[in-house]
Amino acid sequence: MLTENKFSKYLLYAFGEIILVVIGILVALNLNTKKELKTNNDRIEKILTSVYKDLEEDLVKTINFEIEFNEKRDSLSNIVLSKTLKVSDYKANENGDNPYLTLIEEQIEPYRFETNAYNRLINNIEIIPERYMHIVERLQDVYGDEALVTNNVVIEKKVFLEKIQDVYQSNYDWYSRTTNKDYDDKVTYLLNDKQHLNDVRRYQKITSHLLQHLNILKHKATYSYNLIHHDLALDFQKSNQIGLMEFPTFEELGAYVGNYKNDTSGLELELVRNQNNLSIVNGGILYKVNKDKFQMAFENTSLEFFRNTSGEVISLSIFIKQKNLLSRDSIRTIKLTKIK
Repeated sequence: MLTENKFSKYLLYAFGEIILVVIGILVALNLNTKKELKTNNDRIEKILTSVYKDLEEDLVKTINFEIEFNEKRDSLSNIVLSKTLKVSDYKANENGDNPYLTLIEEQIEPYRFETNAYNRLINNIEIIPERYMHIVERLQDVYGDEALVTNNVVIEKKVFLEKIQDVYQSNYDWYSRTTNKDYDDKVTYLLNDKQHLNDVRRYQKITSHLLQHLNILKHKATYSYNLIHHDLALDFQKSNQIGLMEFPTFEELGAYVGNYKNDTSGLELELVRNQNNLSIVNGGILYKVNKDKFQMAFENTSLEFFRNTSGEVISLSIFIKQKNLLSRDSIRTIKLTKIK
């Protein structure tokens, strides 16, 4: 009996020791897991910070620049197609250049976007914390989708322009531009040849297509840029060359939700809220850019809300930028009252 009691005590002691060892292992595993999660989190945040800087580089030095450049080419195309140019408009400067002389002799290559940090992020997809996956999805929209589509249009434009150059080189003596007569002959061709107008029209269509995708890319990249800054609470100063976006809470957006109507035209809008932005029912998404100010994608339409003395939203104004490539842009304004 005494022996049995000793054995039972030994078993209880041994079992207790085992429990302590197991608890120790679980605690160690938990600590290691937390340490690994923190290490992974720090690593991903560091990569996202690099992506943020790359987005700024791409927006300022490539996307914004190319939008401005192609808008100018589109405007020049409109003027050529208006058939209002004269010989004097083709006068070359001291460097022998003139935008009308070389409108469809543009040199173009696919854009080189800063994708090293983005590629590192995708290569580490398995350790990205769940709370950052929505940023990854936005970035995939930028670099894994729209940037590729945009460069496909660039390649289309490049192929078209190279064909034009081949035709010029094979068929026109003035292509060499080695004498004053060559210059005069080229101007005569550009002013009078119907094929040139057809080429300019095709060039303009491709340019407009490229601008469409550049603006989509700009919007997506701008949103990702602001989103990373917001979610990582970065202390970097945002570039003043990039549009600012804010991310109000679902509760804050409630002040704007409702139906709005213009009594004169009968125009009605219904605004609903998503996680961080407003949406026009059967319309577009609105992104907050400042107090009571929202912007639609592609920057041609913005909204400003107005409040009464109690702070309640009572109306809004829609501002639509109407682009005129031959003169200054104009703004169309529509005012709507909130229906209570």
